[in-house]
Amino acid sequence: MECRDFSAVTEEIKKIYQGMYAHIEKNPYAFNPKGELQENKAGVNEGYMLAFFGGEFQYVKEHAMGVKDALGWSLTFMKCGLAAFLLLLLEGEKLRSGCREMCRKVVSSVGFEKEDYEHGISRHIPEESQEWFWKCFCHWKDRVSITEEEKQQYLEWVEGLVTKRLNGIMEGNYRKYYGECAGYIAALGEVRESRGETGGKQNVMAEYKALYSRRTAFHKELRAFGMKDGRGR
Repeated sequence: MECRDFSAVTEEIKKIYQGMYAHIEKNPYAFNPKGELQENKAGVNEGYMLAFFGGEFQYVKEHAMGVKDALGWSLTFMKCGLAAFLLLLLEGEKLRSGCREMCRKVVSSVGFEKEDYEHGISRHIPEESQEWFWKCFCHWKDRVSITEEEKQQYLEWVEGLVTKRLNGIMEGNYRKYYGECAGYIAALGEVRESRGETGGKQNVMAEYKALYSRRTAFHKELRAFGMKDGRGR
């Protein structure tokens, strides 16, 4: 964002974040230093998001998002990564409720603060942290090298993850995660709609509502993200 010639430092940056891989993969649940080491040591979310921003999507998919179970995601990169991939696949810069929640999730996961970004630059950023992060994300995404075929493959994979997560939550009756699942579903629908599917968001939300037609608490969470009544009955 602030570099005149980013290509001049790309390789050096890669060496830095790739050096974290061994530590993260050796013990992904514990690589979160405390005390005086915490400031300059990246944890799981920060480390893998740096790889994500480095365009190493396949690496992130295979090494950071390979949790086989639908549960036990909280201490892994799964939630942050799923949100990041949905934002990557979104066409355009407009954020609706689902993708806005994905942006909030990534910002929260990596601890992004606008005030930290301002350090070392000679100007004030008027936007709030989440709004500025999204502007940075869009600026980065304009320069990402990814084919349409790859986007479609990632979209199908992401949809599978959303379905797996929802099924696991429903089977375990973990009501406190209904809202989280609804956010992913809404974002998935917004992505599909942005990529040309007419009524994509409502279609997706109706599909998942129909899967669990008796879970009224889940339907309430879907409505909070924009589902219209009368769909998917």
